[in-house]
Amino acid sequence: MANKKTSTLLIKVIGQLLNVLAIFSPNRAAKIAVDIFSKPQKGKLSSDQNSFLSSAKITILNFQGTDIMTYYWPAANGCVLLAHGWESNSLRWEKLIASLQEKNIGAVALDAPAHGASGGSSFQAVLYANFINVAAQHFQADSMVGHSVGGMACAFSTQYLKSSKMNKLILLGAPNNFTGVLERYSNLLGYSSRLRTAINLEVFKRFGSPPEFFATEKYLNNPELSTLIIHDINDKIIPFTDAEEIKTNGRNVKLIATEGFGHGLKHPEVVSEIVNYICN
Repeated sequence: MANKKTSTLLIKVIGQLLNVLAIFSPNRAAKIAVDIFSKPQKGKLSSDQNSFLSSAKITILNFQGTDIMTYYWPAANGCVLLAHGWESNSLRWEKLIASLQEKNIGAVALDAPAHGASGGSSFQAVLYANFINVAAQHFQADSMVGHSVGGMACAFSTQYLKSSKMNKLILLGAPNNFTGVLERYSNLLGYSSRLRTAINLEVFKRFGSPPEFFATEKYLNNPELSTLIIHDINDKIIPFTDAEEIKTNGRNVKLIATEGFGHGLKHPEVVSEIVNYICN
């Protein structure tokens, strides 16, 4: 309990310091705020987590000089790409991979930028999308499963997939609008309206588009791609309304609502739904 209180106090202090800095130098404050937003505090593998991943065929790919760690379990019936979420790593897919292997379906899991054993010092969904594209092309994946921001990155990656055999996408607790993600982050740290405006400008400088441009639903209009969304109605990290928006505005999208599985969605029923969707 003491650690939680200390963490909450630290968050408030950081937010207030950046609000003060934004009065005098909004650009500098925004750069620091976006850097904080982009740097995970966990997600690296510990020494006792390697036993399962060591059973895979390990291949290090590369995107513009940054290493992409991939773990591949080959099988006869295609290949499913697995993209974890924020401050996680490829180990989160252990039970799903076991179920896929039982159906003789191959799987490749990759670590996101600055996560697991991949390179990079900061995380961006757009960079993650490029990682996913490289891995999907290399292993000729025909389906993708992405959790949380990993799902958003999977959707973004579809714009890069040329002459691809990709035909199924599964989004687990994925956000729709990047604006919502930024708003929740800004609310957590108590950022002022001045700093929030500067953050939006910083996002535009870094990525060439405003935050509202980056929306999962915009990338789900390929008639050859069918999408399954699984989202818990009581998800405290990504609101269920995000899933409803993707379902309404995307193309060829199915939504399954769960209750009591949380944001992690690691329940056996979720694993069964994923495997059934891929097999049918």
